[in-house]
Amino acid sequence: MRRIQTLLSFAISLLLCGWELSPAVATPVLFSMSPRSAAAAGATITFIGRGFLSDNTVRFGNTTLQHIGVSGRVTVACATDPQCVRNITQMLTFLVPANASPGDYAVSVQNSDGTSNAITLTVIPPLTVSNTNDLVNGCTSSPTCLIKHPGPDGISLREAIMAVNNVPGPNAITFAAALAGKTIKLSSRLPPITRGKITLTGLTTSTGQPNVTIDASQASNPGPVLFIAASHFTVSGLNFSSIPMNFNGIQIGGSGFGLMGHSVSSPAQVCCVQIIGNAFSNGTGDNTFAIFVAADISKESISDVTIANNSFSQLFEAINLQGGGGDAKNSVIENIIIFGNSFSQMTSNGTSAVEVGTTNGKNNVITSVQIVQNEFSGNLQGTVLDINGSTSGSSIKNTVIARNVFVGNLQAMGLEAGVNTGTTNNVIDNTQIVDNLVNLTGYKGKGAVTIQINDNQSGTNNKVTGVSFVNNTIYNGTSSAPPGWGVWVTSDGGVTGVSIWNSIFWGNESTPALNGITSSGQVSYTIIDQSGFSGVNGNINADPLFVNTSSGDFQLQSGSPAINAGTSVGAPSTDLDCQPFGKPPSIGAYELQGPNICSSTPPPP
Repeated sequence: MRRIQTLLSFAISLLLCGWELSPAVATPVLFSMSPRSAAAAGATITFIGRGFLSDNTVRFGNTTLQHIGVSGRVTVACATDPQCVRNITQMLTFLVPANASPGDYAVSVQNSDGTSNAITLTVIPPLTVSNTNDLVNGCTSSPTCLIKHPGPDGISLREAIMAVNNVPGPNAITFAAALAGKTIKLSSRLPPITRGKITLTGLTTSTGQPNVTIDASQASNPGPVLFIAASHFTVSGLNFSSIPMNFNGIQIGGSGFGLMGHSVSSPAQVCCVQIIGNAFSNGTGDNTFAIFVAADISKESISDVTIANNSFSQLFEAINLQGGGGDAKNSVIENIIIFGNSFSQMTSNGTSAVEVGTTNGKNNVITSVQIVQNEFSGNLQGTVLDINGSTSGSSIKNTVIARNVFVGNLQAMGLEAGVNTGTTNNVIDNTQIVDNLVNLTGYKGKGAVTIQINDNQSGTNNKVTGVSFVNNTIYNGTSSAPPGWGVWVTSDGGVTGVSIWNSIFWGNESTPALNGITSSGQVSYTIIDQSGFSGVNGNINADPLFVNTSSGDFQLQSGSPAINAGTSVGAPSTDLDCQPFGKPPSIGAYELQGPNICSSTPPPP
């Protein structure tokens, strides 16, 4: 959403399936990895499949490894849809031994009931960056040649990327331990990643923070610092600081330029990119994105991207998923997981920490984006879904916004189907907002809002359909001018299918918590002090008795009227802390005063 203005009018009827661990089946089935795969020593390997048990182990050659974990895939589906089929995929992870020598290893997953499955894993030798210079004076025709002929100063990051681009993958780039805490100052953008199956692994501190810094403040030729134009790429352990104006930290897909100024485009299909455990900070001007996912080529597909456990601060925008661009038609961005990240101080006018949008072009689609378990603090806007520019016939659908914490943002969330006058005939469909905590305590002394929904800010015939607002906790502490609305809707008639249930709206609103919600039938089993809603459909007007709002603890005291006062119909199975909800569940984002037991491992996209 480019501007914060009045938004939408709700009328929800969509229901939400729970998040559940997959039931075991007779025999484990692996489908995420081919019978022969590759990884570097010390890498984390993830199997995705069905039928894993809680006691399964991994045999790596002659060594038995206890698995790191088995978890279910986050699944949200429409319970009223007869075609709704619960996804029963699971993932199992294990760590390749750091001392494993290069070569082939038999790897098998074994359970106590005798079932098993196996692959052959090739452990590949890494190419190790050994200096902070940004020079090319070694042999870059291949990793083997660079290892044998590194030049007088050792191996630079630029040389390593050039070398792995010149041979088929898999290939791994690591960093010498002596580079811990060091900075690589770039003179120009890094070479684009044009080969598949490359892993770029930085260093981390004892607390898991990235410990190699990439400083692009003096880099020439604006664009992405690192352009990913290939599939199966993973980057971790890097600190991207001081990203200049008109640069992106990382761009996935789309089009760009090589180091010599010639155009470089990604292939028609890019998949399986992981950006995990990095830091992005200090964007120095407008149009500075940390991560830009750009489907700006007609019929381009970008899928299965995981952006997890990163930190973002003081940028123009942190993550921008953009379908279309230029005259692109029929592009698709799908299966994106944004998980476990922290976003702070994105404050430029009209920007957001996470933007999911299509701009220009026709019939472009963004689908199945999961924004889960993140923290948003002190931003102009947290996460926004918007369709803008001269876009027509495009859609954003099947978005999940769940288990996030929003504190001190001017706006937590936004849905805007038609931003500009040329934005026509587009739709935002099936947005599910579940288990979120929103503390509306003022942003820079200004007011705040949980979510704004608008079909047509300036565009025509755009629609927002199917918004489920379930088991969320909204607290308005000190917002003023404008007041802290919970849900604020404006519509020309294109907002339909909006429902609110099992949620808390509480605090010191000087105007109604729900602005633009016109039917009491849209709100049920909710704590709210607004006339016309309290006292009907299971709604309650009573202090929810939070533990301590001043310290940010919005769990429920033992005597809270919210406890077991919700409905199980369409409710998630677990709360914001991943504790199981009761039957019936409590109202709000928390079931009880328990520890947070959520996994730090992201689900597969």
